[in-house]
Parts: sequence; structure tokens; C-alpha cells
Amino acid sequence: MAGKLQPRLDGLADALVRAQAQAGGSYGELGLALDVPRSTAQHRRDTVTGREPTVWEDWATGALQERIQAAIPPKE
Repeated sequence: MAGKLQPRLDGLADALVRAQAQAGGSYGELGLALDVPRSTAQHRRDTVTGREPTVWEDWATGALQERIQAAIPPKE
């Protein structure tokens, strides 16, 4: 079960970190929320926001369906 759950939890956590950044949250606030030092929170947020969302992050935000639809060529 953990093999199927962990990627989803990671995607959810990444989505929350990205949303906190987009909302203008500080590294210090993120550190408090994650119960980690500010420097660790900064590294985590910079890592997440420095790349495109993963499939599981899109799944967590509901954007996966859009990704799937975009990948399917339209019927002629």
C-alpha cells in the first residue's frame, strides 16, 4: 500500500509548497508549517518551484485531467 500512497503524498506536499509560494508566503512561514529550519524550507520551496509540476502534483491539484486531455489528439 505504501508504494501507491507515497507518490500521492509527495505530490500533495509539493502542491502545498507551490501554493504557499504563489500566495506570497515567506520561507520562515513555510519553515514553521513544515517544522524545519528556514534554510531547509527555502531549499524545499526553491526545488519545487524551480521545476514543472510532477504528474502527482497535477493529480493533487486536479490539473492531471487537463494534462491528459492536452496529450490526446483531437478526433478528426
